[in-house]
Amino acid sequence: MNLTIDFTFELIRYIFSVAIFIQSIEFIYIRNTFKDNGIWQINGIKSDFAFLPDFIQNILLHILKYQTFINIIYLRLVLSIVLFFTPNVFVIIVLFFISLLIALRWRGTFNGGSDYMGLIILISLLIANISKNPNYKLASIYYLCFQVSSSYFLAGFVKIKNKDWRNGTSLKKFISNTIYSNNKKIVTFTSNNNVNMILSIVIILWELSFPLAFLDSKFAVFILCFGFIFHLINAYILGLNRFLIIWVATYPAILFLSQK
Repeated sequence: MNLTIDFTFELIRYIFSVAIFIQSIEFIYIRNTFKDNGIWQINGIKSDFAFLPDFIQNILLHILKYQTFINIIYLRLVLSIVLFFTPNVFVIIVLFFISLLIALRWRGTFNGGSDYMGLIILISLLIANISKNPNYKLASIYYLCFQVSSSYFLAGFVKIKNKDWRNGTSLKKFISNTIYSNNKKIVTFTSNNNVNMILSIVIILWELSFPLAFLDSKFAVFILCFGFIFHLINAYILGLNRFLIIWVATYPAILFLSQK
């Protein structure tokens, strides 16, 4: 099935909406941790705004204090539902600024690369919906695909330079230090050094070859299916559940360009 650019962005919007809906539920579930007596209380980040004028500091601290911030998370939850049904530019802009506030609240990002990719997707959706000009939509597709493919490729490039990644040592350490480290099946499966080395090489080759997905749509399907399984396993073994849906939300863009 050949994707149109409009349908591609619909798929991205649907999947991304589900992702930030789940993320918002997660924030609400752990809300006690960022109360005034929680482990992520507002007092811990006050010094970050010391260089700003007093009135801006007061505004930010008011917005990021527990009660206001949790209301913003509830707003994000509602807007994720709205975004699922309509590509409203105002909703996208508000979600973008909420993402920035979340980044400020956690001194960068709450969950690393998944939060960063969320911002990239919001920028792409915003560019695509600012104008009816198809060139804007195509430009945002290229922008999103560049960010995604480069993130995978650079991850593979860093790993292939690292001896511990090439021989499987790093992979074994990652798995042995997860919340599922007591799972006997996982421990037994990864206790073999040869298995770890093979898995590491497969991961590295997949990450390095990701940009090749743009050359052929059939190869793209293989790359993306492998990516889905890769993130699904990471979600189960390493607890990286936020990466699964966010990265999959970008896959329609990859498939679209591979068909050109």
